[in-house]
Amino acid sequence: MLVQPSRGIVVIVALAGCASSSSGKVVPLTAATEQVVPSVPRSAIGERLAGQTDVAPNPVAREVMEYSKTALLPAKLKYCLDEAGHVFAVRTETSSGIWAYDNQLEEAVMTWVFHPYRIDGKPARVCSAVEFRN
Repeated sequence: MLVQPSRGIVVIVALAGCASSSSGKVVPLTAATEQVVPSVPRSAIGERLAGQTDVAPNPVAREVMEYSKTALLPAKLKYCLDEAGHVFAVRTETSSGIWAYDNQLEEAVMTWVFHPYRIDGKPARVCSAVEFRN
């Protein structure tokens, strides 16, 4: 978000460690959520039905990389699915080293959709993790 006060000073506000849902709402993965939602291995979740997995750095991330002379590191994200199989929360566990790219990855993961995960035959909320390597 870009805020321009009346005196010509430009302030840039960045939300790190959060992601936005399709409604534009910030949806961080919190410790409280992790306490009530079980974690399962990525292989247990099943096939992803929708959402982007091949995420190239956008112009902002590329500019940060160039300015800081930093290459992308493998990034690990933790995410949680609701009973319908949609991601409802995400958090960067291990940064790529570029905050702008971490935010981009979080936004991409928020679009993922899976078959609902079932516990005892009933759709359930679960959390898992994924690693992005570039």
